[in-house]
Amino acid sequence: MLEFEWLFNQGALEINPICAPHATTFSGVQTNELEDATEFIQQDSVVLTIAIAFANREDELVDYLAHLASAGAVAVGIGTGLIFSSVPDAAIKAAQELGIGLFEVPRQISFISIVSAVHQEQSRRNDIAQRRLLSAQEQLTHTATRGNLRELLHEAAYLIDVELSIINEHDDAVVSTAPPTKRQYFSSYEMTAHGERQHTLKVDSDHPITAEDRSLIRHCAGLADMLLARPLELRQARNELNSFALRLSLGLPDTTSPSQMLPTTLDFPRDKEGFTRPVAVLADDTRSLERSKLALDANLEKRGQFLYTAQLDAVS
Repeated sequence: MLEFEWLFNQGALEINPICAPHATTFSGVQTNELEDATEFIQQDSVVLTIAIAFANREDELVDYLAHLASAGAVAVGIGTGLIFSSVPDAAIKAAQELGIGLFEVPRQISFISIVSAVHQEQSRRNDIAQRRLLSAQEQLTHTATRGNLRELLHEAAYLIDVELSIINEHDDAVVSTAPPTKRQYFSSYEMTAHGERQHTLKVDSDHPITAEDRSLIRHCAGLADMLLARPLELRQARNELNSFALRLSLGLPDTTSPSQMLPTTLDFPRDKEGFTRPVAVLADDTRSLERSKLALDANLEKRGQFLYTAQLDAVS
């Protein structure tokens, strides 16, 4: 969207504003000489016309401007010097009543020069937005490489000026940049499911979420998804379990918590309903049992789940 202030400040276009629009921005500029152009009018656009269809019928410009406004136009530029020597009073009165912008385009200024100026400014701003987006994506990627999910979310929230939170399948917050608050704009992104685990990135904002914002949020969601896979954390957990096993073998107490031998990262086998449901597996020999465990573990890996086993005493 471009601002009318920018358009009217383009001295080379020699635009003469007559009626200020209620809207402050517009989506683009198009030309039109049809009396009924409903299907061709773009939403929030500026329409340029010399009103050739209304030669000697300037009173009908009232209905014409009303038609353009109802079709989505937010301003009309009337070219003078060909059909009308100046902008007709009927058009000025209609624009004031409708609340749409009205300006004069002198004969020496071609419509294509206005269209071209707008397209060039839109392209310039799009290029700037893309460069900013790429820079922000690189910044988030660099932050994510440190493996800190909370830091990633805070970085993204700062860049976009929103509040972010990741919730799990139970609607519990995994990490959040701020306490829950009611904001005017809201969006959410479903992240990759890992078996029964499902995370959602929620966005709360006080301002409209732009296309560039959404691109950066999706990038953040993808990075957070990888961090939630926790390859580093799983390795740390494995190392802690190895240390736990070593302490048990040597009969050493836990120096960090003498009363608690279990490692802090130890996970517990519970399903999504919070229950532990053990299954006893019998086999004729150790090899068959190991093959069964490997097959089960491979199947669980595909579903994003883990295998919990405990060796029981031999039975006859």
